[in-house]
Amino acid sequence: MAVLNYTSARAKVPSNGWMTTADAAEYLDVKVGTLEKWRYLKKGPRYYKIGGKRVRYRKSDLDAFIAGGIHD
Repeated sequence: MAVLNYTSARAKVPSNGWMTTADAAEYLDVKVGTLEKWRYLKKGPRYYKIGGKRVRYRKSDLDAFIAGGIHD
């Protein structure tokens, strides 16, 4: 089990609230590969596929994921 370290002070959050995988990884203080693995395993924060390929995360979904506490 991994404990998430909330580090929003250094993360880039676009004004529209949508984040790339790299932005979301920085926000959650995990590696990009971790988010990719979570998507493959259908774990982790909610994400959205835009146009069939582009993956985006909403800040509110990342905050809800963080509020959940400890995650795999």
